[in-house]
Amino acid sequence: MGRSILIVDDEPVMLETIKYFLENAGLEVVTATSANEALEILKKRSFHVMTLDLQMPGMSGLELCRHIRRENSISWLICLTGYRSLFDISECRDAGFDDYYVKPPDFPLLVDNVIRAFERIERWKKT
Repeated sequence: MGRSILIVDDEPVMLETIKYFLENAGLEVVTATSANEALEILKKRSFHVMTLDLQMPGMSGLELCRHIRRENSISWLICLTGYRSLFDISECRDAGFDDYYVKPPDFPLLVDNVIRAFERIERWKKT
């Protein structure tokens, strides 16, 4: 499967910025602008690491996270939100997120944590 990551965000500038930083770190980045588009992509391929925006039209990132967790319990799911007051960390943890960032994130920190998530998954697969 390699180090490919799915980024789901309905804000084009944020989506492209995250993609830029992760591609520069050597990752293959697949993007979706909605939860429904992400679900269509997930029917065709799987990802061990994903970042999900919380506030999107239609299905929210919380709902998408719960859906992914039902299908894939080992993936590392990262929450991104510009609406800290609407979504608290405990609600995100309960939905199944492994990490939480407020937009705009510290991009180098996000990249470092994504790389560590891949390393964790690779270590888990060896046991």
